[in-house]
Amino acid sequence: MSSDDHRTKVDFTVSKESKRQYWDREERIEALIEKCSRCLEHGTQEKYQFAAQKLAGELGPLLEAHTSRHLLSFDEAVTDHEDWNFATFARWYDEQESFIRFFRTEYLTASQSRREWYVDGLEAALRSMTAIAEQSGIVHDAYAGRADAVGFEMKLGEHLQDGEMDIGDPLELVTDKQVDTLKWLVCGGTGLGKSTGTERFIEDYLAASQRPGRDYKVCDILGMRQGENWLPDVPQQQDDLRRVREEHGLPPSFVDHDDYEPPEIEILHPITQGFSKHQLPFDVDAEEFVVRPFTVPASAFRKPVMVSLLMSRLSESEEATIREVYDDIEQAKDDWSLKDLADEIAGRQELSDKHKSKAIGVLRSLQNEGFIRTAADQHTLDWDAVLSDTDTYSIFSQSLCDSDLSALMTFAYLLDSIYRQRENSNADSEVVLVMRELWEVMPHTRRRSFDAREAAVQEAIGQIGMKVMRQNRHAGIHVVADTQEPNDLLKSIRELFNHYVVYSANKDTIDDIFEWTQNNRTRSFWSTMTAKAGQAGVVGQAEPAIENRDIEFISPVEVTPPSHHHFDVKRDGTGWHARAKYFTPLEVCPECDSDAIERSEDGYYVTCTECGERSLDGSGGRCEELRRPASTDAVHWQDEVPPELEIDPFGEQVGGGTAPDPETFPVRAFAYECLTRAPGTNTAKKHIYAAFNEFAADHGHDRWDFDSRSKLTEFGTALKQHIEGSLKSTTVETPEGDAKAYQDLRLTKIGTEYRDMTGR
Repeated sequence: MSSDDHRTKVDFTVSKESKRQYWDREERIEALIEKCSRCLEHGTQEKYQFAAQKLAGELGPLLEAHTSRHLLSFDEAVTDHEDWNFATFARWYDEQESFIRFFRTEYLTASQSRREWYVDGLEAALRSMTAIAEQSGIVHDAYAGRADAVGFEMKLGEHLQDGEMDIGDPLELVTDKQVDTLKWLVCGGTGLGKSTGTERFIEDYLAASQRPGRDYKVCDILGMRQGENWLPDVPQQQDDLRRVREEHGLPPSFVDHDDYEPPEIEILHPITQGFSKHQLPFDVDAEEFVVRPFTVPASAFRKPVMVSLLMSRLSESEEATIREVYDDIEQAKDDWSLKDLADEIAGRQELSDKHKSKAIGVLRSLQNEGFIRTAADQHTLDWDAVLSDTDTYSIFSQSLCDSDLSALMTFAYLLDSIYRQRENSNADSEVVLVMRELWEVMPHTRRRSFDAREAAVQEAIGQIGMKVMRQNRHAGIHVVADTQEPNDLLKSIRELFNHYVVYSANKDTIDDIFEWTQNNRTRSFWSTMTAKAGQAGVVGQAEPAIENRDIEFISPVEVTPPSHHHFDVKRDGTGWHARAKYFTPLEVCPECDSDAIERSEDGYYVTCTECGERSLDGSGGRCEELRRPASTDAVHWQDEVPPELEIDPFGEQVGGGTAPDPETFPVRAFAYECLTRAPGTNTAKKHIYAAFNEFAADHGHDRWDFDSRSKLTEFGTALKQHIEGSLKSTTVETPEGDAKAYQDLRLTKIGTEYRDMTGR
């Protein structure tokens, strides 16, 4: 490699800093134009003076520095621009100080005609500078046209084009001609339309699968939040999104869409402890719950996941033994439980009792989540059946998991299992993996869980994710993921996507995306970015860019909302409440309240036989209501740990001593190490709670939320069992005022040290 071809770290840093300065100037120019425009709209002496000073002292010099040209030399380049006025602008340019002086000292006493002359000159100067900025590509003039941006089967949005653009109408916003499988990353902040766009892109896959030539199995495997992904069979309800669809020439929802049928869906959720006591949507006509529970065989977790989890409580010296334990149990049994693994650990002579207790404590806490069982369990997923049914949209949810550990373990299982099923498959169909808010589960050095077990599972997820991203083409897997910032993901993952949809972003993010896609026109892309909700730019695997290397992106694109309802937490609360609300059929005419109504064949319209009114009914005649499986006849979901799978603690003592193991018995160990009886001494409960939380965190547990009444009760009940004598309450004076306290109880030296960690 010649020295001319080699970019040193210094070269790279200088280049990057030069780009940043260039972009900063563009941003300042755009901001100044907007600010001065607002000043002219106000029309006061103070605002006119401010605008004149900004034009003369900042905007003009910035434009000349940015373009390396005298502003009056632009006459030939912008002579046809409707806002360019050479004569007036030249007068302003030569008399800037007199304009500033007039607005500062003479404006209020000047005649009306003299005021208008100076105001017109100031406005002409601003318009002329704006024309120069538009011609230089710093800001865009109004987009004169729109071109349909299409996907495999559906319209995905409208490309906003100026008069000089000619890249096709319609244009293919995404294509797999160059790559067999696509890896989408949709990124943008809250409220910009990221998740709305993601759902439209998924809808395109679903529609394409209904047509000959393509066959996709769509699996939505990450739904941590309030059932936000439970609604693809509900017609679009949001008025704003319905309006945008109509502006794009489409029906407001799938109800009136002749060419698209909503998908058959299945919603699956791990059956954690107490799951059957949750209120879940129940289909009254089908007499079944819409949500189906599933369990995970312990043997389905690969070695990296299980070993990482166990090692979160052990030291490196025990890792070889733990790996050997896993290998031995794998060889001995095709289908094994966490109890089998715990029994194998308990029998290892090379592990100390302390290490056995810690490892078994991890397995017990995991087993107590409830959903990890064996392959023989009645709720184990049949992956062959799930993946072969391409007519059904499979939605996996973690919304009702009681802990982040359950949610992370479930996601790790789903991601790995689908990849393994596809790894050696010769199926004609392809799988589309949908992962919403990917940053919530992927590891990152700047965002690591405080719980060592969760952090270990996240690391394993990162390894699985990298394998999926690198081998997805061979496995026939498309990926549609969204996140707020690409930098929320590991570099080894975020740079492997090949199709980026960007809803506003900072300059560094755009620079990175263009580097990952081997493009370089970052400045041009940045100039098209807007902060308007629903507008995005697309980089990578767009048809115009494949056909013409000079076209590196498509932007801005006003993305079409999905035809199904988009979850809105303020409007809907949760996905399950939304289903019950929207799947409540009309029973009387909205016009005359008559119950003499007839429903159309598809169920979405009712006609009143009394007044003749025809009304839309988004329920389609379907009725869902919230019920608890535990209270529903003929539904028997065993959400407690089966007795034969329960793991007994490895003794109650550590190393033959008298101290309880804090890994297994945190409250008992805290009482033993940090509290002592002291007649006449009372200790504020809030100080004991603070000390316990630091003690728990120091031993790998989550801090307790003592603002929760249930946690206060749980802690008090446990403490009574492990403190000698009765536990009575009183009050004590503290610097913050009177506080509830435990009577005749004080913190030990160790307990005081833990309390002081909180700054008390």
